[in-house]
Amino acid sequence: MGKTLIIFVLVIAAIIAVVLINVEERSEAIPEMLNKNIKDIGSYALQYAVNQVKTDKINETTTVEYSGDSTFTVLEGSINSLSYIFTKVQEEETEGGYALYCGSDLVINGGNIQLTDGHTEGDLTVNGNNINASGTITYCGNSTVNGNGTNVDTEHTSSQPAPSLPLTLEELKSMAMAAGTYFNGTDVKLKNKSGNRIRVEGPDVNIPNGSVIYVNNGKIEINQDGFDRTVTLISTGDNEVKVNGNNITLTPAVSDILIYCEGKVDINGNGFTISGIVQADGDELKINGNDQSVFKGSLWADEKLTINGNGFLISEDNDDGGSQGDEGSSLITQVEIISNVSLKVQGETLTHQGNALLKLPEDDDELKIVYWKP
Repeated sequence: MGKTLIIFVLVIAAIIAVVLINVEERSEAIPEMLNKNIKDIGSYALQYAVNQVKTDKINETTTVEYSGDSTFTVLEGSINSLSYIFTKVQEEETEGGYALYCGSDLVINGGNIQLTDGHTEGDLTVNGNNINASGTITYCGNSTVNGNGTNVDTEHTSSQPAPSLPLTLEELKSMAMAAGTYFNGTDVKLKNKSGNRIRVEGPDVNIPNGSVIYVNNGKIEINQDGFDRTVTLISTGDNEVKVNGNNITLTPAVSDILIYCEGKVDINGNGFTISGIVQADGDELKINGNDQSVFKGSLWADEKLTINGNGFLISEDNDDGGSQGDEGSSLITQVEIISNVSLKVQGETLTHQGNALLKLPEDDDELKIVYWKP
């Protein structure tokens, strides 16, 4: 009887211990879950505010309060207020680099390719029919241009400094960490998700469109046809960013930065529309576009840059990474957005403030997100 009682007591004690451990683990997870939920509400609030500016519904400094009959319910919380601060500022324009730049050789193959200007520290090789450049491509090594209907102006020149991103990696990392889109030591795959969100497979999470996705020591892949999102993709370590698919649309989330990789960048597809700065800092950059694919922006490679395709337009169309030119300044409209949101939990109300910074050059209809912290 005594042994039976002891065993019974030990079993009860073990059950209680397991229950307490589970409760403790759930208690530790609750703050993280609540933090994610309220940031989701904050992200929705900023996206809504950006759309208000983009559609010209808000075009001057104001604060919109949502209470009483105009309560703005979002997910399981609400938006309390959105403040918009409009200012006119002079933005300095300095020499920003080249639309095409590589530290080794520049190789262009295919047909019906339209290029812009560029520079290679090594050799320039152009092979194909109807390949044309609207600007001059300079080179430091040797130049070979062949093909029917191909017209590319070239010029031998001295070594030129490599262009650099308008934001530092630390700044981009801080944005991703603040938004919960920083991933460490894992490979990720991106897919469209309903509700204009992005599915990140690897860590298996859903994140808002317009995110800076920073993968430390891991590669990033997009291989879904029709993927259409606004992102800034950062991959550090000797890894790869790979984009492969048809009718893909990629737009940069912050400061015209679309892709930065310390390893290799490989873009391949049909009928894609991609814009922004793409940089392979440490390895080769390959881009293959067919069937009226369009790339607008800058392609920078620390090593070799290879451009292939048929029916491929490459044009320079980004503010921060354009070709070299005289220093000057331009007038832009800068919009700071401050969001205040809340989430009710067990009778208590949690509040959270988010920020975003937008800019709109006077001669450009495209609103650009400079800073994003939901």
